Amino acid sequence: MIAVFVLFVAIVAIALLVVMFQKSPKMRASIGGFLEKPLGPPMTAPPLTQPPAPPRLKWNWFAFLLGPLWYLFHGLWVHFILLAGMLVLSGGLLLPFIWLYCALKADEDLFEHRLTRFSAY
Repeated sequence: MIAVFVLFVAIVAIALLVVMFQKSPKMRASIGGFLEKPLGPPMTAPPLTQPPAPPRLKWNWFAFLLGPLWYLFHGLWVHFILLAGMLVLSGGLLLPFIWLYCALKADEDLFEHRLTRFSAY
């Protein structure tokens, strides 16, 4: 019951502030100037740069033909276990989707595997 009362008081207070903001030019000028200030660093700051991302969704014919086995041959055994497990648990219903995933994401996954092998994190 108390929570309903507090919620009602909050809604009424917000409604009153909205009405006062709309009717009072002095209040609108004081709050409006504050709301129009830009957020974040000034535009003169140099943009943050990141290293280039690997190319996304490249087609790999060998991964398309071999499916999850391609991951195992390249040493990505965790990917192999996950994809083969999904294939077994779905009873083969996900076969086309898993093969399509393998064909499109194989190069990116291999790049990330090679990158993280020598990474400090």
